[in-house]
Amino acid sequence: MAVNEEGARRLELLSPLVYHGRADLAPFSCETRGEGEQLFCFAIDEAQSRRIDPDAGAFLGPLRAAGYLGAAPVSSGGAVELPWEVELPKGSYLFAQKREALGKDAVIGLAIEVQKDGLWERLRLGACFYLRYLYEEGSAVTQVFRPCQDPGPHPR
Repeated sequence: MAVNEEGARRLELLSPLVYHGRADLAPFSCETRGEGEQLFCFAIDEAQSRRIDPDAGAFLGPLRAAGYLGAAPVSSGGAVELPWEVELPKGSYLFAQKREALGKDAVIGLAIEVQKDGLWERLRLGACFYLRYLYEEGSAVTQVFRPCQDPGPHPR
């Protein structure tokens, strides 16, 4: 799956995106994707995280966090209950998106393409990726963010 003609794009997120944590969100479920903007953070299998040709079946590590954007949950007594927050931290990312709600295999394919682009550029990639579902102009959008850093000076 090609990301697009130019490949993944560099993105500097200047402030964090903060979501309400929610343990029952399922990242690849059609039932929960329709509930508005969502963010998921996945670990990447250590052995696959640095390969230019990772195994798609072994790529995805455990789900670290899940959250949604919207009105805060309110208890029956009227008090706001926010047990935790999930955040896409400010920083440098490789970023790709598709204008559709992607399922698990397509999300993994998109994340692998982002990894390939980052390794090709000799970036230092983080050991996780963020998956964000949202709606823009009435259609679903799937976004993948991979933390990255420039490699620094090359040794002589």
